Amino acid sequence: MEVTVQSFTRLFPATPIKTPHTESLSIVEAFSTHSTAEALWFYDAVLDQSSSSIAERLKTSLVKTLDIFPQYSGRVSANTATQEGDHTERNGRLKLVWGTEKDLGLGLVIAKAEGRLSDLVPDPEQRRGMKGGWDHSNIPIKSLLPGDAFRPALITFLAQITTFECGGFALAISTSHALMDGGCLALFLQNWAYEHNLIFSSQPPKKGPPMPVFKPQLLDREAAGDIDGEGIDPSIAQQCQNLPQPHREPSLSNGTDHDEPALSKIFHFSGSEVDAIHAGAQIENQPVGRQQALIAYIWRTVNRARGWSADGREMNLGMTFDLRRRLGLPTTFLGSAVIHADAHLPGRDICNGSLNELSIKVKDTLNRYDATSLRALLHVLAYEKDPAKFAGQPGGLPPDRNLIVSIIPRMGFYDAIFEGQVPKFVTPTTILIKGLVMVMDARPSEPGKELKAWTDDGIDVVMTLEAETMEKLASDSAVWTI
Repeated sequence: MEVTVQSFTRLFPATPIKTPHTESLSIVEAFSTHSTAEALWFYDAVLDQSSSSIAERLKTSLVKTLDIFPQYSGRVSANTATQEGDHTERNGRLKLVWGTEKDLGLGLVIAKAEGRLSDLVPDPEQRRGMKGGWDHSNIPIKSLLPGDAFRPALITFLAQITTFECGGFALAISTSHALMDGGCLALFLQNWAYEHNLIFSSQPPKKGPPMPVFKPQLLDREAAGDIDGEGIDPSIAQQCQNLPQPHREPSLSNGTDHDEPALSKIFHFSGSEVDAIHAGAQIENQPVGRQQALIAYIWRTVNRARGWSADGREMNLGMTFDLRRRLGLPTTFLGSAVIHADAHLPGRDICNGSLNELSIKVKDTLNRYDATSLRALLHVLAYEKDPAKFAGQPGGLPPDRNLIVSIIPRMGFYDAIFEGQVPKFVTPTTILIKGLVMVMDARPSEPGKELKAWTDDGIDVVMTLEAETMEKLASDSAVWTI
């Protein structure tokens, strides 16, 4: 499907910013500058076909949304490196500056697709019933995202509105992972939808989403000891020395990983299927949670499909988790408050082990990241000069022995409702990253309904793996056995 760019505009808050603002990014965010945070929302046509186009209405409400997120109209720059400075200046960490004449604005691309939305995205009920997973490779993700041509140096935030011939539309957000993680992307869209509906909906919302908190240094204040001193405190460093190395990511699927092509599919699990996985992981006196059971189940399933049932070499599992709850930060804290934890086991132990044993391994690994060890880790990272050393393949293993599982529950991706339209489909574009499995809430069957468990409406498991592995997952039901 061909997508044609119609315009590019730099947007600024509706209410002018009268004074300059500067916020240094947090310790953790310094290790996320090498990657982007992006997501796509797809919508069927809204009922209001007034004289103004949906793209123009969305542009108007986006400007108003910047009153809530004015920092994203500014620019990222580096603090001047000086050994006499504090922890943000010592190694020239990044800062976000806005409210000056040098503000770059939020870059908005408006584009038009030659085709119908239904040509790309099946209805939710169709997706739920697809055996062997939904191959969504026909979605021109790169064309629906604002490309590098619209990303001048230091710009902080890009958005794209793409309209389809049927009246449907897609919304894309792209920014540095240092500024946003998945939850922040969802929160931004919720606020955009709220501001949009206040202006254009026939039934304006009575209550808005929770207000975002952009204070990156709240995270740094959780670090143990003195992070503005001359060096690492050995007694504090000892408290986190046994933790797996944090914040590692798989490489982009660009054909360089041993020339192995990658495929991406979405596998849907109903609420009852998730319940069965959770129940299958339980043993008396050794309870495990849903997320732990799902991570273990996915790890075992993928390694079975990779053919490691008799292999004694270690396989790596990278797990992402949120620091907000563990450190008592606001739930709407804006930034990239996410790190990775690694677990290792021989392939044969993963493939042939019980689901409870693997779930306990996951649980024990994540439990090592308690508040004390995390605060010690932040202390150590504050003195790290080279954030790049924490990027790259987890554990240094070949791609087919690595897996990263990221579970993003209750983020509210489907809560961004524009003029009565619930998103037809939402996807973080990290699906382009080879070796990553992402688990998120499926589209709700009854939007707004309170769920007892976040998985009650089912989950979507997005996998991007080696082509041979994906074919095995689609054709061999034995690898999925609980």
